[in-house]
Amino acid sequence: MTVRKILVGSLLLLAGGFLGSAQQAGIREVPIKNVDPTSGLKMYRNYCAACHGTDGKGTGPAAKALKTSPGDLTTLAQRNHGKFPAKYVHQAILGDAEPAPHANQGMPAWSGLFLSISGSPVPQAEVEQRAFNLTTYVKSLQQ
Repeated sequence: MTVRKILVGSLLLLAGGFLGSAQQAGIREVPIKNVDPTSGLKMYRNYCAACHGTDGKGTGPAAKALKTSPGDLTTLAQRNHGKFPAKYVHQAILGDAEPAPHANQGMPAWSGLFLSISGSPVPQAEVEQRAFNLTTYVKSLQQ
């Protein structure tokens, strides 16, 4: 698997499973798409919504194919005594969080994937910008 491939980011259910056949839904690898790093919403829709759902509740179309259900991103602050855990979310997106929320779900650490699509002369800065803007968008989903 190349760095430019992702398991879950812009996932699609296999046509057979999605169209209601007797086959079980599966996940296919697709190339990561270079989405505007300044838009948390656009990145979320392209990289996260397949599993976490457009509403952030963990009910995206690919969620059924995962071993573990994706987390409900709308209750992060509620589960953290009313405070949104921005640092943890930022680290989770990059793959640096402990415990690693993505490890048991087959989700990639996004830092390497974001680095692979960077067109910036300072690629690490773009990776951080992507993680920051995604974190800010996830914060806006809080109930």
